[in-house]
Amino acid sequence: MTLKTQLTSDLTTFFNTDEFAETASYTAIGEAAVDITVIPTRGNPFQEPYVRGEETATCEIEAMRSEVPNPQHGDIFVFDSETWEFDPMRGIINQDDDTYLIGLVRRD
Repeated sequence: MTLKTQLTSDLTTFFNTDEFAETASYTAIGEAAVDITVIPTRGNPFQEPYVRGEETATCEIEAMRSEVPNPQHGDIFVFDSETWEFDPMRGIINQDDDTYLIGLVRRD
């Protein structure tokens, strides 16, 4: 077994809501909302969930490509009682065969 194969098989652990993930409602443009699991990250000053005013709060989420096959501007994610939208300035920050790292901006 290769490391890549092992990491792929471990994704179910990371995307488990009892471990690192949270349930989010995801609405792709023109689609109905569905529940997915995401791993949110708020690691820089503008990712503080209470930023208001001139600066808008941002965050990043790790999402499975099988649940979010084509992330794009206008897609909506709701988690932690906040509504977030695909951030066109940062977009897809990183991707691999199984996951996307997506930049989001909070909708006030």
